[in-house]
Amino acid sequence: MPSSANDLSPAQKQAGGGSAEMIASDLSSARTAEQERAQTGPRLRMKPADAVHGRINGGWWPRSRDPEVEFPELVTALRPWLGMANRVSYHLDMWAAAPRKMVLEGRAIHFEGFRSMEPHTVAVTSSSAGRLNLLTVPPDTPDETARAVMDSAADPNSTTRATELISSRSAVPPQVPRSDTAVVPQARSGETTPEERWEGEGGQIRARA
Repeated sequence: MPSSANDLSPAQKQAGGGSAEMIASDLSSARTAEQERAQTGPRLRMKPADAVHGRINGGWWPRSRDPEVEFPELVTALRPWLGMANRVSYHLDMWAAAPRKMVLEGRAIHFEGFRSMEPHTVAVTSSSAGRLNLLTVPPDTPDETARAVMDSAADPNSTTRATELISSRSAVPPQVPRSDTAVVPQARSGETTPEERWEGEGGQIRARA
């Protein structure tokens, strides 16, 4: 039976919908992702506390490119390392549009997008515990490849950059841009980075293994 108009995503409605087969496929994929999310939680690998310092602290494989769904779940999963984070920085071209902030359990989490940070990373910052840089595996990466990339990112002896790890495992679709810029977000002209604002308020960035 054809899907009703109420089953269409906002993008499908704006584009005039799609074929019944395409809509059914999208809905099925979304439901499968939600079922897996409920059963297993975030797909995350972290370096141990005594690992060598590198550019990344672990690997994360989100199930979608929706920041409103994925970022709060990631912030919650990182509590053992950061406590309650208050900022997530990400590459604008890697994610769907995001609000400037969300409220999670009564606390504001600020979302800040940049094009000057390494594409396949997110930086999660806590004002009390520092910052973690995570390699981010594209959601549509095959299971075996994605898990291999996360394991490499969590290797305690690895100092390899996220882009190099992703490329070495062929986890990047051809259309996804790559960059050799630094992991730490750089502000647009006239702006300060999240880290600069935090340090101006008395915080101190410190590397975490």
